[in-house]
Amino acid sequence: MKFKYLIISFLLLILTSCSKESGGKKLSEKNGGTFIIAGFTDIGSLFPYAVTAQTEGIIVSQIHESLVRFDPKMLEVIPGIARKWETSNDGKTITFHILKGVHFQDDKCYADGKGPELTSKDIKFSYELLCTNSPSNLLFNIVFKDRLVGANDLFDKKINTLPSIKIIDDTTFSIELINASSSFLKLIAQPTAAIINEIAYKAYGDKLKTGLGPFMYSAASNKEKIVLTKNPTYYVKDSSGNSLPYLDTVIVYSPET
Repeated sequence: MKFKYLIISFLLLILTSCSKESGGKKLSEKNGGTFIIAGFTDIGSLFPYAVTAQTEGIIVSQIHESLVRFDPKMLEVIPGIARKWETSNDGKTITFHILKGVHFQDDKCYADGKGPELTSKDIKFSYELLCTNSPSNLLFNIVFKDRLVGANDLFDKKINTLPSIKIIDDTTFSIELINASSSFLKLIAQPTAAIINEIAYKAYGDKLKTGLGPFMYSAASNKEKIVLTKNPTYYVKDSSGNSLPYLDTVIVYSPET
């Protein structure tokens, strides 16, 4: 729980007064500057499904984006890349509708260097990966075990796809739960349930450092610090229509520095 609250507090410094709209380059007079944070745990893996330490979680929460997010003030689940959702009468099926025009960060792993648009297939790929038994998946037990229909069988390699996720179209899909759960949305709001792109994952594996988030991993990073720079294609605006994030750079120092 402390891990979650720390990440949310950090997000509040960067993504306040947000509306979930895409496009536009209008800049606020608040734009610019660098935020520096002293890490208090070692920086190990930055692969979302292998994050177990607080400092890693802070960094991953800026590079990546989850389906839904926490309101940093009320700590309630609010829309993120999923703009809305409906729950069936029995509480076991949730149908999500994702935003149009949301793009992954530009990266050399893509053919033209431009981040592709997010679709329902990216959610299915990400959640199936989080249900795959591999050394870089440390969070299956926490997030999806005994929760998603077919998740346990996929992890045990009895099946090779996740039957609980049904793609309706590019921006609509449903998730079937074993039991109705009031905590499920909170689990997938964590950075440890980040949505990643299949092309990027095939290029980098568990060394992946590119996602949907407000900041991009910089080559200026080293063992002493992680440098994150503003993602110019980030989809979120503030209530006045200004593109977020406001900050240009975030630097997270190793606790040994």
